[in-house]
Amino acid sequence: MFAIDCHIHESRVLLDWSRVEGVHDSPEGPVLDWHCWCGARGRLIAGMRSEPREVELVLAGDLPRSPAGDAASDKVAS
Repeated sequence: MFAIDCHIHESRVLLDWSRVEGVHDSPEGPVLDWHCWCGARGRLIAGMRSEPREVELVLAGDLPRSPAGDAASDKVAS
């Protein structure tokens, strides 16, 4: 478990590892992307500072598609 400063709760909140959306490196140290129980999202930087985070939405129409006529994508196992 770990504590974050939730900007919606306006207080410290204890989260478990099921609330982790990602971990990556930054020049400031490791960054943990979290998702609070209330729906807020943020990042915990180097285990010290918590800040809000915006989520980029990806629409289905924006996903890459296989080229038209790609026979491999049209086949269905029988």
